[in-house]
Amino acid sequence: MNLIRVSKPMIGKEEVREVVDSLKSGWLTTGPKVEIFEKGLKKYLGVRNVVALSSCTSAFYLLLRALGIKPGDQVITPSLTFTSIGNVIVNLGATPVFVEVDRDTLTLDLLDLERKIGKKTKVIVPVDYAGLPSPVDRVTKLVKGSGIKIIQDAATSFGASYKGKKVGALADYTCFSFYATKNITTGEGGALSTNDDIVAEKVRLLSRLGVNSSAWKRHSSRANWFFEVVEAGLKFSMTDLQGAIGIHQLNKTDGFIEKRQQIARRYYEELSGLEVVRSPYKQFPTEHVWNFYPILVSERISRNKFMSKMEDLGVASSVYYIPLHLHPLFRRSASRGLRLPITERVFSQLATLPLYPGLTEREVDKVISVVRKLSKTLLR
Repeated sequence: MNLIRVSKPMIGKEEVREVVDSLKSGWLTTGPKVEIFEKGLKKYLGVRNVVALSSCTSAFYLLLRALGIKPGDQVITPSLTFTSIGNVIVNLGATPVFVEVDRDTLTLDLLDLERKIGKKTKVIVPVDYAGLPSPVDRVTKLVKGSGIKIIQDAATSFGASYKGKKVGALADYTCFSFYATKNITTGEGGALSTNDDIVAEKVRLLSRLGVNSSAWKRHSSRANWFFEVVEAGLKFSMTDLQGAIGIHQLNKTDGFIEKRQQIARRYYEELSGLEVVRSPYKQFPTEHVWNFYPILVSERISRNKFMSKMEDLGVASSVYYIPLHLHPLFRRSASRGLRLPITERVFSQLATLPLYPGLTEREVDKVISVVRKLSKTLLR
């Protein structure tokens, strides 16, 4: 039996040709393809600066370093997210402060956020969940004049807009992921977007080991071999092989999103009213770009049993995410004894259905059929 996968990257002939061109050029590391990709991203997002990097995690790490985050500082983030931001905060010696999610959007809860902002708060990281943008404007209004910086975690929401403005141009800084399961991919990869010229340049410098001249500049001319190390940076830059893929993925972004929204709308409309599952959204959110499709499984049955039965019938599912405050790393320190009842309840019910642009109409039909069938059998 062929299992319908949760996610699958969509790589076409254009990406393959561009990668081959890089291989034949003899230039594989950070160079002209990355520069083209960054220029395309800047134009698409409507920002002054984009730094393409090895991952979204490295974007977080370098950005927090550039902002001067140090031991004792606090960084606030929802617990319902991937571990990248949490690990970065801990690695820098700072303290993660976890907040609840809003039960209707699964993005951060503004009331809990307001309660947890303190004197040591330096950064707030609103997390876009599943492709739905966070209310960054409301967070900005909440901390206006405080000096607290806002980093939008847009790992799942590349291509989204919020109130008519592109995600990437809403917050002080935005971090994107181009991992294989994201809305566009470079295999691994990520990026920082910002209108802060000074921080962008600091991040770029730190991403190439603190060297004040890029490898492309040093090796494209015999006169430019000299460089100096001016910061204790790390090697987090994107390669031209990744940039080559990204150039053409970027051109396909809007088409990919349109297909994702079509599939999500079918799920939303055809699975409404079932007893076994429900959408977390009261209405279909039009600003959502659907990196994945979340559902909440009825508390009358086991979420894990539902997922197992789905797989038995040929449909894969997953859970995004295990809340950070429940992991051993964070329970040992930052979240010891912390309870987030809404987040924990959501997690106990949360699952995701297959969703990617290459999903066929027949496969979508099967997913819907399987969920409907389980709705009839699991509550008997």
